[in-house]
Amino acid sequence: MTWGPDTLTLLPMMHLSERLVLQPPAPVAIALAGGPSRILGAIVALVAAFDEALERGRQRRALARLEDHHLRDIGITRAQAKQEARKPFWRR
Repeated sequence: MTWGPDTLTLLPMMHLSERLVLQPPAPVAIALAGGPSRILGAIVALVAAFDEALERGRQRRALARLEDHHLRDIGITRAQAKQEARKPFWRR
């Protein structure tokens, strides 16, 4: 099909029920149904979760660098510190 002046003039005359309506996937549709504030809230929550995961990774690396007397001060062993430091940043 080619698009031209005749095709474009037919579009406004189509009845609403004849138009093709594309529906987004369910999670996107749910976010869109709430409007811009819901979308913004989802983005803020996603960024906060990512920031929290990065901070968790930073803290685990810092824990792995502590000396034994500092680990004793906070009540954990070297083995516990190593076990915690081996966890990926996204895991709680």
